[in-house]
Amino acid sequence: MNPKQLLLRISVFLLSVISCYLGNAQSDIKSKKLNYSAAIFSCNSLLNNGHVQVRERSYSGSYLNLNNDLGLKTWMRPGFSIRLDIKKKNQFSFPYRERILKGAKHFKTQTWYNGTLLVADSKADITNSIFRSFEWVWMARVYSKGNHNLFIRTGVLYERLKFYVDAEIDENSPIKETFEKFWKQQQPLPTFGVADIYHINDQLALKGEISFTYLPKVKTWMN
Repeated sequence: MNPKQLLLRISVFLLSVISCYLGNAQSDIKSKKLNYSAAIFSCNSLLNNGHVQVRERSYSGSYLNLNNDLGLKTWMRPGFSIRLDIKKKNQFSFPYRERILKGAKHFKTQTWYNGTLLVADSKADITNSIFRSFEWVWMARVYSKGNHNLFIRTGVLYERLKFYVDAEIDENSPIKETFEKFWKQQQPLPTFGVADIYHINDQLALKGEISFTYLPKVKTWMN
């Protein structure tokens, strides 16, 4: 396949306020200063917005707002995490997350997405989108009182996105594909934030976390 130039513009604002860690199985190592744990979790965004715009060959992509144009309503994040604690002051973790996107809305006009022309007044659905992420995280405790522990966090994030805009395709469309893979374009992104963990018991904890990163506009060649 000949090289083709893709213009990817996607920006997302996501604020995760609280998540609940379930089935937290923890084991101590000999020193009693080092322990590890595994957890499954689920969280939901309270605020989200952004847009997607994909150009394919000479066909410019339409600007599609996630909320206004694609009807994004649900953004859930189930996943699991493996964590290593050192003296209860430092934590190294590897969380894996799946993002469940739900939303649909009718296009008012003809819309271009990834070189595909979508019919006006057709219903666009993004539910089939696949959005996964992997992250290496280091957290340092800065405050502790009772069952509360406050941490600052930094990490390296890698995300894989296959974004669907499923809608009726115009019969004259030069391409008939309603998804685009944003995999090869991705790069590790730095993340920063704070986290508060409240331990209910040895098996259950509540975690409130705010983190942010920056995803720049990407121009790249791919095969």
